[in-house]
Amino acid sequence: MKKSHRFLLLSTYCLLFASLLFAQSPKIILMIGDGMGPGVIGLAKYYNDFVLGKSEMNIVNFMNRADTKISLVTTYSASHLITDSAAAATSIACGKKTYNTAVGVDEKGNPLRSLLDLAHERKMMTGLVTTCEVVDATPAAFSANVTARANKEEIAIQQLEKKVNLIFGGGAKYFDEATSKSKGYATIYAKKELKKLPSMKSNYVLGFFNQNEMSYYKDRRPTEPSLPEMTKSALDFLSKSKDGFFLMVEGGRIDHAGHANSAEDIIEDFLEFDDAIGVVLEYKKKNPETVVIVTADHDTGGVAITQKSKDYGYPTIEELKNLKGIYWVSRQHTSIPVIMAVSDTKTDDIKGFIDNVEINRIISERFSRQ
Repeated sequence: MKKSHRFLLLSTYCLLFASLLFAQSPKIILMIGDGMGPGVIGLAKYYNDFVLGKSEMNIVNFMNRADTKISLVTTYSASHLITDSAAAATSIACGKKTYNTAVGVDEKGNPLRSLLDLAHERKMMTGLVTTCEVVDATPAAFSANVTARANKEEIAIQQLEKKVNLIFGGGAKYFDEATSKSKGYATIYAKKELKKLPSMKSNYVLGFFNQNEMSYYKDRRPTEPSLPEMTKSALDFLSKSKDGFFLMVEGGRIDHAGHANSAEDIIEDFLEFDDAIGVVLEYKKKNPETVVIVTADHDTGGVAITQKSKDYGYPTIEELKNLKGIYWVSRQHTSIPVIMAVSDTKTDDIKGFIDNVEINRIISERFSRQ
């Protein structure tokens, strides 16, 4: 073999070795504001800017990044023009339309592979964080396959069998600590116990901070951590993975506030979700290869700042301070398209107007591309 050929072959091997050595493991963070339609973001921005007088919201800074691409997303299910959280989350988690109330199964009840399954196939660590019960529709669609979202006991069993590395939220009543321990899980029940995570030898942890869903932000008990605190602890825990991780963070009670037509709760719980976005952006600053997706499963309530009728004047900032001039279309979900924002080194595969099953494709491709 000629010396020049040997040199070329050696150089090729060196480049291949370097690419394998320095290849970055996927770090993917999906943030879902449950019920977070565009009206929720607009209401919270006005309240943040004109009433609270705070600096720009994290979601605004995120959307304005040079590496962020924004899409408008349709959310209908296979059975209805208006989706429920189960069908919407299944579309995102599994990339298939299904009927309302279905979790991780197709229209015929067949189990579907989720993004969490895909992560496990690639030996990545996985995490689910929510302010709802951890067996609720959104986290369940990533970690279980049941024909009805109401079957929460079965969802809890499947979540343990699925070996999700970290699960934080409410819903302690669906889990038995002895059973969880037999599956290799350590369990914590209070905010102060988050400090134990760095010293834990186990790669599997459950954090239950309420028997049911966690409290609204304004009613949060001292034992209940905030969504930003749970997100920060989850990122610290999952970052020890040499193969990368997939984390889903849900601001779940935004949806409940929409159903209740509670302007106060929807603003406060959205702003808590926004603070969690801030935690993720700080993480991305130190880990720029991290892919971050912020979206909603559907809109709830159709909230808007508007006139009650033509006989009333346009709402003012003073009225907004007293939560006046805020009205709702309903106490249920609506068909209003939601927003998706993706921050990544490559976004030319993202279109301006998409359907929610496309979110699954966008994320799936980022598992294999990095």
